Amino acid sequence: MGGADDPRAMPLDQFIAEVMEIFKQQPTPPEICVENVKRLRFAAENGKYDQIFNGLNAAMTDPRIDKRRKPLYAVHSQPPAGAR
Repeated sequence: MGGADDPRAMPLDQFIAEVMEIFKQQPTPPEICVENVKRLRFAAENGKYDQIFNGLNAAMTDPRIDKRRKPLYAVHSQPPAGAR
């Protein structure tokens, strides 16, 4: 997928290390979210869905980013049910 070369990607070694630390928690959390993803994951709950959505779209249209690459994350045109 080319994530290793993408400046937006979390380095794999950091991701693995953080996930392994989360797995050490007792009880193991029902959802594993590294810190880098929490602002995306909880955008709707925190009332920041529109801000995050618009920021992601702006980043995806940035001319400095190679358009041939697939996005690292899915972007939805509508917030999850009950998000607003």
